[in-house]
Amino acid sequence: MLTSIASLAGCGLFQSPQAPSPQKVSLRIDLLESGTVIHAVDLVPMDIPNPSQPKVVNSAAFRITQDIRSVPGNLLVLPQNALITGVYTNDGKTCQVSWQEVYYDYRSLELNQSILSIGSRTANTPCDPKLGIKPGQAVEITLKN
Repeated sequence: MLTSIASLAGCGLFQSPQAPSPQKVSLRIDLLESGTVIHAVDLVPMDIPNPSQPKVVNSAAFRITQDIRSVPGNLLVLPQNALITGVYTNDGKTCQVSWQEVYYDYRSLELNQSILSIGSRTANTPCDPKLGIKPGQAVEITLKN
């Protein structure tokens, strides 16, 4: 069975997806309560120590998987797909990520144009020192006072 290009174009196969409608992002992390959890996934491998490198310290980058909104008010504070960076440390006994900055997208990360500094509002996120953190692995980032 042959399908013409015109019929495929008519069904939307070759059309660009509709652009998402812009949402106003407040970036007011002070509107979020202590204990708020940010869900994110790892973008780069976080290695474990070995005999030639007894302690691993790496830059870390994660993608936020859900919008974070204020309560009350329902204002968008951190948008889904924004990037959150930090420092991963693992000495074989203790493994954690300390959080630093939020970037709107990959381009802003490349240009080092963060939209929000979060280090003082986030607790370090522990990880398994024997496993490290694998790309795609989910983590929870908890806000503190």
